[in-house]
Amino acid sequence: MKTVLVVDDERDIRELLVDTLLDAGYLVIEAANGESALDRASRDQPDIMVLDISMPGMDGYEVMRRLKIEPETQDLPVIMLTAVPASVGEQAGMDLGASHYIGKPWEPGEVETVVKIALAERVVSDEAADKVIHVENQMLDDKLGGGIPMGSLNLIEGVASAGKSVLCQQLTYGALQGHRAVAYFTSESNTEALAPQMASIGMKVSTYLRNGGLRIYPLEEPTSDMDPNRVMDQMVKDIHRLPSQYTVIVVDSLTNLAAYSQETTVTGFFSFCKRLSARGRTFILVVHSDAFEEKLLIRLGALCDTHLRLNVEKVGAKLVKSLDVCKIRNAKVVTGDIVNFDVEPGFGIRVSPIAIARA
Repeated sequence: MKTVLVVDDERDIRELLVDTLLDAGYLVIEAANGESALDRASRDQPDIMVLDISMPGMDGYEVMRRLKIEPETQDLPVIMLTAVPASVGEQAGMDLGASHYIGKPWEPGEVETVVKIALAERVVSDEAADKVIHVENQMLDDKLGGGIPMGSLNLIEGVASAGKSVLCQQLTYGALQGHRAVAYFTSESNTEALAPQMASIGMKVSTYLRNGGLRIYPLEEPTSDMDPNRVMDQMVKDIHRLPSQYTVIVVDSLTNLAAYSQETTVTGFFSFCKRLSARGRTFILVVHSDAFEEKLLIRLGALCDTHLRLNVEKVGAKLVKSLDVCKIRNAKVVTGDIVNFDVEPGFGIRVSPIAIARA
């Protein structure tokens, strides 16, 4: 049974809404002001909220803004309920992420119908989200054919400073936003540095680190006198020990490890990841383009479901980062185009209008 949170400062209206939705077969909880609404939304995790706009103190618009910045409430569907004319209030509510808008007074049966529609839309959205990882950037998602498929093996390779780690972090954030737990193996950062680094490009993960949605595993850097198989074996053991909820596994990066490893060790690790991806786990592996011989890189790319290649090219006096979408399983659009982008503080990857022709 779905739970509806009703928020209205007028007691008679709130009671009418509660009775109406109870009769429609929903569990109903209520709040009389904005502060109480935020507290109940976070604490009780309702399936949907019916929210009045005009309330003393914190109005409905401010409640919406605060809901959208907290990971545990940002996906909560909200139906705005108000006497404000639609021409004034509807667009403002929709811009903040409201699902639907109901005017006061409403017609009999209208509230129940809109709640039913909004909940059905959420089910469709959640089912679609289960199939892919989005980068939380519509333009880039479109260029990636709709997103990275779940239950897949994905390779991100490119030259130095091409944005490999940033793309990897955006995919990680997209997975977290999609309510997936992520195990992040890294030689590029550590627990203390990763969260501030991601926050600097608009991706706040501190809450996920606190609640266990994101786990970070530092990768030991191999040296010439070290057996790289030991490091690789330890990573395989750590992956095997992961609780089942960690469905997304990121390795950023394999570059130094691959440099000291035999070809059979590298292909064995990719094959191991491929087997687990067939059971539903998603792997995102990052390497420098020079980490492998070209022949091996072609073999590994063929083994993967997704192969993305990043580069840096000079266009006039400007250095432009580019993303070559070599391959994506089940892509909704034809891939193979070159996407040009910049990395902007506070935002992350922004697709650039600068065009680079394929040779």
